Amino acid sequence: MKPELSIIIIDYKSKNLLPNCLRAIKENIKIPHEVILVDNNEENRGFAKGANLGAKKAKGKSLLFLNPDCLIQSGDFSKLVEYLNQHPKTGIVGLKMILKNGAIQPYSFGNKYSLTRSILSKLGVGIPPKNPTPDWVSGGAMIARKNLFEAIGGFDEQFFMYFEDQDLCLGAKKVGHEIAIFPEIVVTHLGGEPATGSTYGDVCGQQKMYRESQKKFIQKHYGKAYSLIFRTIRGLWKIVMPHPSS
Repeated sequence: MKPELSIIIIDYKSKNLLPNCLRAIKENIKIPHEVILVDNNEENRGFAKGANLGAKKAKGKSLLFLNPDCLIQSGDFSKLVEYLNQHPKTGIVGLKMILKNGAIQPYSFGNKYSLTRSILSKLGVGIPPKNPTPDWVSGGAMIARKNLFEAIGGFDEQFFMYFEDQDLCLGAKKVGHEIAIFPEIVVTHLGGEPATGSTYGDVCGQQKMYRESQKKFIQKHYGKAYSLIFRTIRGLWKIVMPHPSS
C-alpha cells in the first residue's frame, strides 16, 4: 500500500534522541506511512540538502519533515489527511509545537519578514500581524504536499540551516498555495528553548549559522540594499544593547 505520509528525519548527532522520536511516531501515527532517515553524520550536508535527498526517496502524498528532537505527542493524522483533502489550496501545514513545559514553541510560525517588526520586537514592542494565517511554519515539524514541494524545487540548499522553511513557504505562496497550522496534532520540541538554542549544545555556532542564513534570506527576497540597511541597524543595536544572541 502506498503510504499517505513520508516522514523525513535528518540524523546529525542525534543518536540519543532518535529512539524516542521513532517510538513516538510508531505510537501516534496510524495512517500508512514510511520513515526516511537521512544520515548526515559522516557528511553534514545541512538540513535543506538532507531534506531534499529524503524527499527524492519519498513515496507518500505528503512529506512530514520532523526534527529528531521532536516527539509527536497526540493527534489523529487521518484528520490531517482529511483536512488536506478538503483544502486543496493549503500546501504546507505546521503542527502545534510546544516546549517541554507545555508552552507554545517561540517562532514556530509567523508572518512574512518585516524590518519594522524586527526592530520593534527588539524594543519589546509587538505589532499585530497583517495576516490572520501564518506566512510560514517551522521546518521542525512541517507537512508539505509532495507534488507542491517538487514543483517549487524543494528547499533552497544555499541555506545550510535556518530560514529554509520560511523560504519554502514563501515559494508555496507565490504559486498560489496557503500556509496553515493544524493544532490538533501536538509535537514537543526538546531543543526549542530560546535560552539554550540547541539540544546539541553548540549555541554560538548555531547563532552564527542563523545570522548567515538570515542575510541570504533577506538578500534573496528583498535585495542587497534592504540587507545592508538591516545589517547596519543590527550592528548599531549590538553597540547600544550588546547581547550574545543579537
